[in-house]
Amino acid sequence: MVINFNITGMIISCFIFLVLLFLLKKRIKSRYTILFFALLYFYMIAVFKETQFPIFINNPAMKEELGALMWGRDINLIPFKGILNRTSALNIIMFIPLGFLLPFLINRNLKKIILLGGGFSLFIEITQLSVKLLGAFNFRVTDINDVICNTFGAILGYFIFSIFLCTLKKVVKNKEDKFLEFILQR
Repeated sequence: MVINFNITGMIISCFIFLVLLFLLKKRIKSRYTILFFALLYFYMIAVFKETQFPIFINNPAMKEELGALMWGRDINLIPFKGILNRTSALNIIMFIPLGFLLPFLINRNLKKIILLGGGFSLFIEITQLSVKLLGAFNFRVTDINDVICNTFGAILGYFIFSIFLCTLKKVVKNKEDKFLEFILQR
């Protein structure tokens, strides 16, 4: 059996989004907050989809071929071991949007970006490991380097946001537009 993120997953994600909007309605100050919350939420869903699926359950051929969970093949807890590769670069790129979008929703603070970026990355890695511990296969490696690279990507996204904001403040003369006002108050 194969579990994949299909139309059902998308519908469930949209339903959860609507529930979250309802629960957060008192904290939402403007429609632009909703816009950036939606961008961040669906970005995170896309990252989760890409890092978790497909999941293969009860597949005897895979169980025979791959066997049980193995250190080194399925889990790497040694920081910076083999970090200079294509996967690390992709992990950095994958988390840049997180660091860029978060400041639109929370106070601009590098420490928060590091904690949230690292926390989301750790959640992904623990979920990948949990799938394997439950006896399924997702062909993912639980790797401390992924957490390091993802967190670095979030930090890079934060710095890109900061440059974007400084540039926008210098370039924009008419700050009376509501959207620009929302962005410039960050």
